[in-house]
Amino acid sequence: MTAVLNSLPTWPAGLIVGLALIVGLPVCGCTSAESQAVEKTKPAVEQVESAPKFGPLLGKSIKLSMPGPGIWAGSYKYRQDKYRTREIYNGKNVQGHSLLTLEKDQSASGCFAVFWKDYYSKSRYATRDGKDYKKEEKKRWLLGIKGKWTPNPKGIVVELDTKDPKACRTDKNNTQHDVPVKLTCLKIEKNDRLPVAGLLCKIEQAPFWIEKNGLDLSSSYRAGPWVLRANPADRSSLSSPKGDGPWLLLGSRPGLLIESRDERDDKSPRVTFKTEEVMLIPRNYLPRPKRP
Repeated sequence: MTAVLNSLPTWPAGLIVGLALIVGLPVCGCTSAESQAVEKTKPAVEQVESAPKFGPLLGKSIKLSMPGPGIWAGSYKYRQDKYRTREIYNGKNVQGHSLLTLEKDQSASGCFAVFWKDYYSKSRYATRDGKDYKKEEKKRWLLGIKGKWTPNPKGIVVELDTKDPKACRTDKNNTQHDVPVKLTCLKIEKNDRLPVAGLLCKIEQAPFWIEKNGLDLSSSYRAGPWVLRANPADRSSLSSPKGDGPWLLLGSRPGLLIESRDERDDKSPRVTFKTEEVMLIPRNYLPRPKRP
C-alpha cells in the first residue's frame, strides 16, 4: 500500500497488520473457518431505536441495523492545504487506521493508529523583521486495546479498557493516555456512496488523538474529517462548526479507505470512499529513533 502523504516515509517491509493477514493469521486470533463463522453469526438484536440522522456525506439512502460479530477495518487519509493570505500557509495531514474485532463470545479488541502533521509558514513579506518563518509538528500514536461488546437498543456498545499491543500485532503501544475507548456502533449498508457495508461508531470516550480518524456527519458544508472542520482560509469564521461527531467509519472485507482533500479554493472537503485492503504497519506509528 503506497502512502499518500508526502510527509510519511516509505513503508518498510515488516510486520503488517490488517485484513490481508486474515487468511492463516487472522486479526481476530481464530482460524479462517472460525472467522467466516463469526461473520455469519446473526446479531442478538435486530432493531435499532431512535436511529441517528445524518447529512448527505454517507449517501442518499442510509440503512442502519444492529451489527453482530465480525471484523471491520478502516484506513484514513485526510489532507488540508489552506492560505490564510497570499503569504501565510497552513497545512494539515492525517493518516490513520482503525481495526475492530467483535467475537461471538462478546469479547472485543481494537487497534487505532494516527500520524498527524501540522505545518505553518509565513513569508518574509508578511513579517515585521523581514524573515521567513516555518513551524512543523509531527505526532504518532498507536494503541492496541481489548474489552467487550454488548447489544443495546441504540446500537452495540464497545468498551475497551485493557491495553493489549498484540491487537496491533506488536509488543508496544505508543500513547501516554490511559483513557478507555467507548464506542456506540451501528451497521450501515453499502449504497450510492459506500462501496461496502460499514461499521459506524460514535466516539463516546477515547484518547483525544483517535478523533483525528473521525468524521463530521452533519449537514454542514464543512462535513468531512472531524479535526479539519475549520477552514483557515475563511477569515469570517475560523472556529470549527459544531458538527455531528466524531464518528469512526470502518468497512467490511476487504476494508474501507476514506480520503479527503481540502485545497486552497475548496469551500468544502472533497471526501471519497473506496474499497481497499486495509494494512497497518505498526512501526510507522511508533516513535522515530533519535539521530546521533
